[in-house]
Amino acid sequence: MPRSQLLPFAAVGALLAAVAAILIIVLSSGSSSAPPRAGYRQQLATALAPVFAANRALSASLESLTGSKTTLTAAAAATAQAQSALTGATGALAVITVPAAQQTLSQQVRQALTEENGYLQALAAAFTDPAGQGSGQLRVLATSTQAAFVPLSVISADAPASIGGIENLAAWVSGATAASKRAAAAAQQRAIKQAAKQASQSARPTQPPTPAPSTAAPVPATPSLFVTPSGNPVPGTWYGDSAVYAQGVGTPYTWSTVEQCDQNIVAGGGASCSFANNIFMVVAAADHYGNVIPGTITVQDPDDGGTDGVTCTEYGATDGNTSLQCLNGSGAGAAFPVWAANVYYG
Repeated sequence: MPRSQLLPFAAVGALLAAVAAILIIVLSSGSSSAPPRAGYRQQLATALAPVFAANRALSASLESLTGSKTTLTAAAAATAQAQSALTGATGALAVITVPAAQQTLSQQVRQALTEENGYLQALAAAFTDPAGQGSGQLRVLATSTQAAFVPLSVISADAPASIGGIENLAAWVSGATAASKRAAAAAQQRAIKQAAKQASQSARPTQPPTPAPSTAAPVPATPSLFVTPSGNPVPGTWYGDSAVYAQGVGTPYTWSTVEQCDQNIVAGGGASCSFANNIFMVVAAADHYGNVIPGTITVQDPDDGGTDGVTCTEYGATDGNTSLQCLNGSGAGAAFPVWAANVYYG
């Protein structure tokens, strides 16, 4: 074939090769211009990034928490921000398709967010009421949340470390709770002093007034129901009647002999400290379990193994506190501040 006749066939071959190349490019790129979908872990990282960032900010504020109004306000705001980030992440996770091979990781993520939600709720409540019932659980909740974030390190390496400030938070809770109790005790003492000033009689009685016999049934202090803070059975029982109040200021009954058992409890009239301590524990249990400072109790006497009936009288002591004196039929017994019984169970 002449050379002049080969040129058209060469041109056609080149054109066909170009078209084939374009088709390969188009087919390999797909029919859509949308970018390929990110991997599941990358989607999780995007959804959880605000949570990790908010947690780091919260942890930094907890490390700086001192109890001052400024640091307390900052920590409360950081807690609210973390709660908001948690809500947003929960919504974002709801629209992410979970591959069959990633079901375990999905469950770990949801468990971590559930743990943090409980922790943040307790934390927000503690900033409002540091002495509240949930404050004592903050360390446990924070530690549990931190542990739940460990599997999330495959998403973000610093996920577990984003939950921090736990030790300083626990120290703040302890200090705030103690301050709240001191404030309550101070308020009680102010009320006592005011009542003492208004007492109509100033003479010191020589014998405590005898309360009317109680018609209430005794409250059984069984081991399964009522125990001391150490877990031992309460060494006695109490009735539902309240202790009467002796008018005037000063001890309502003067003992010829006394023994200082500890900084609060005094044994008098020949009573041993063991007996006086048992009286104190029964009164503290009545206050804790029955919300009453009892006027009539029965107490185990460790000295002779018997049980004594005891009558208690409340009075305004010379130090400004309200105190209680409890005597058996022989005039022996114990005296101690009422506030000591109030705080015995913590």
